[in-house]
This record gives sequence, C-alpha cells and structure tokens, in this order.
Amino acid sequence: MEMKSELGNFRDHIRDDLKRELADIREEIQQKLTDLKTTTGWVDKAEGRIADIEECTADLSEALSQSLQTQENLQVKVTDMEARSRCNNLRIYGIPEGTEADDVQQFIDNFIKKELQPLAEVELGIQRCHRALGPKPPAEAQRRSVVVYFQEFKTKELVLHSSWKNKEIYHGDKRIYFDHAYPAETLAKRKEYAQIRRILREKGIRFQTPLPAKLRVVLDTGPITYSSAAEAAEDLQRLVFPVHWEKPAEAGIPEKTRSHLAARSEYIQPADAPRSV
Repeated sequence: MEMKSELGNFRDHIRDDLKRELADIREEIQQKLTDLKTTTGWVDKAEGRIADIEECTADLSEALSQSLQTQENLQVKVTDMEARSRCNNLRIYGIPEGTEADDVQQFIDNFIKKELQPLAEVELGIQRCHRALGPKPPAEAQRRSVVVYFQEFKTKELVLHSSWKNKEIYHGDKRIYFDHAYPAETLAKRKEYAQIRRILREKGIRFQTPLPAKLRVVLDTGPITYSSAAEAAEDLQRLVFPVHWEKPAEAGIPEKTRSHLAARSEYIQPADAPRSV
C-alpha cells in the first residue's frame, strides 16, 4: 500500500510538472505569436512606405529628367540669342597688352586699316572697343583678346573675311588672329574639335568649321559635316584614321546621374558662311 501511495504521489508530481511546463510553453508560444504579429505589422508598414518612396522617386526622376531636357532646350535658345546679339562683334587675339595706350578704339581702327589694305579708305564705324573683361594678366601669360563692336554687320564681316584672306597678320613679332565673338558655350564646343583639327592638318585633309560649332571635312568621297566632336571622332576613326578623343567634363548634372535617370525612366515606364582653315 505504501508503494502504491508513493507511485500515486510521484505520478501527481509528474503531472503537475508537465502542466506547468506546458503552460510555460503555451505562454512562450503566445508571446512569440504576439511578437510575430507586431513584426508583421511593422513589415507591412515598411513595405507601404517603401512603395510610396519608390513611387515618389519615380515621379521625381521623371520630373528631373524633364527639367534637364527643358534646361538644355532653354540653354540652346539663350546661346542662340546671345550669338545673335553678338553678330556685329569680332574678337582680335594676340594684341600685346598696353600697346593700345589710352585709346583702344583708335588703335584698333588704325591697326585694321594699316594691316588690311583693302579697308584703308573704308569707314569702319567702330562703336565700342575694349579688352576682354578681367584683370590684366602677367607679362608671360596669355593676352586678353580685344572685343570690337561695329555699327553694321556687313562691315564686321568685311573686316573678318579680309583678315582671313590675308592669312598671316602680325603686330611686331606677334601673330594676330581675327574671329567671331562666340558665346562661351559655342566657344567651348568648338574647342572640342582642336585635336581632330590638328590631326587633319597633319594628314593634309581639308576641313572647315561652319557656324556655330560644326566641322566639315572634305574627303575623297566628298564632304561630310559633323555636329559634334564625338560624332566626328567616331566617324573619322572608321573612315580615315584613328582618333583618340576624350569628352571634356561638363558642369551641372554628372553623366552618371543622367544615365541613372534614363535607366530609371525606362525601368518605370517601358518603351511601348563657313571659315576655311
């Protein structure tokens, strides 16, 4: 009897322990379920926010792409307007600093009539004349150009073409160059052709640089006109000779950002009188 009583007590003790353990397990599971529900709620909220951010990013990317395109279009128009406003201007490069004394306008008038004999008796009608804006450079530095504004466009063109026909004009031992007064954007774009022009000269290939910033190359197969240095380099490398050309860095939006915006846009909205040199 005593053994039976002890076994019964042991059984009750085991049952109580199991009940307590089971209760603890159930409580722990319930806590885990509660935590899981909380985490699931957080994840749902995070996914909603991510979706909102992606939608907002897509809208911003599209708006930025449109703004960049609008900016480029406006820049083209502004550059064109600036070029038209400068149509009566020309620049003279190479005049040593200080040679004009106190009257740069009279100096340039006399210089043009002296060096360009066909214009000796022509009334040039120079309205304004000054050095390019900026501080006077040191003696060994590049000289500032002289900007000349003529009353009439035809007079400016006459001076410019006469200087080009003369080929070489000097002031003392310094060679002088005449050119259009290009806007800064046009001048930068024309400078991109510098290496290609150098190679063309070395190869003895004729070329021209039509306004505003093009390159016309005369090949055996006929003339070809390019609108950009990149286009010219790629085509001439294929047709004539190797050209190593590196696109200069541009201010504003980096090319990497532009490429990312273009890729993002595609991902979000799948696609359903020339001068002879």
